[in-house]
Amino acid sequence: MNESEKIISRISNLSAREFENLVFDCMRAIGVKNLIWRTPGPDGGRDMEGQVYVRDISGHEESQLWYIECKRYSTSINWNVIWKKIAAADSRGADVLLIATNNNPSPSTENRISNWNRKKRKPSLRVWRGYQFPPFLRSNTTISASYGLVDDPLSDTTLSVQLSTVIASMAQSAYSSHIFGQDKSFALEAAASLSELYVHRLSDLKNYGKFVVGPQALAIPDFDWIDVRGRIDNWEEVSLRAILTGVRYFSQCDHICLTAENGSIILNLDEPRYWGFLEYNSSFLELLVWARCEMVQVEGMDETVKFIQRNET
Repeated sequence: MNESEKIISRISNLSAREFENLVFDCMRAIGVKNLIWRTPGPDGGRDMEGQVYVRDISGHEESQLWYIECKRYSTSINWNVIWKKIAAADSRGADVLLIATNNNPSPSTENRISNWNRKKRKPSLRVWRGYQFPPFLRSNTTISASYGLVDDPLSDTTLSVQLSTVIASMAQSAYSSHIFGQDKSFALEAAASLSELYVHRLSDLKNYGKFVVGPQALAIPDFDWIDVRGRIDNWEEVSLRAILTGVRYFSQCDHICLTAENGSIILNLDEPRYWGFLEYNSSFLELLVWARCEMVQVEGMDETVKFIQRNET
């Protein structure tokens, strides 16, 4: 069995929830924006939707709404499976329905997909087939390592380059702030918290071959720049500190109001200097993978974002 076959086999052995999370991480890494989960369908699976921005040769950019369905199957996907999802995607006004699967559509289904798209029917149909995972995951080593999809992930020198570079940049920023008499707490606290997370995850890979849930936080970290409402629940301690300090560092926000509810944390940022970190800062998106978190912008509330901790192992 070659490397690609091993990756596909391991993906097929993931639980349904883990496979859905893997697809979510892949879509986020590709650049799908505003990814959100939708209520589980009749099959118990979770659908997601997000926006894809397409630019034409004139420079005009428009947003497409993509509806993404995850199908972890031991056999080829038939047309009936896709047909059932077309109505759901169309009811939400989706421009594109993407089927992400560890397998492939059957030959007859491939023909029907081609015919559907040739007639320009809505939504357009796209498929992320099983064989497309290995090349993508080889260039996104943190994602592949976090799910235990590769042999000896610690031997891959590209695994931790981005996060370790971010930590080094934070340390340098803290030093510069110290030299010039500026507030160094933004960078210093973030560098310390991300370093702790980094070491914890490397230990995960050494001991378990993937990222696992560590000890839970018993309380919100005692930072003087954060006000807390509610009681924290189901959050890994090292991830919580990394997310809070990372948000403050990347947004350059002096004060944060945190509301804990139903296992999630909602952060309201007080006049952040940089808001683009949410979905356009690759370093912050990398942190989300290491912290096993999902990020959701809160509709109708400016400068507010929600984070959800994944607790599946």
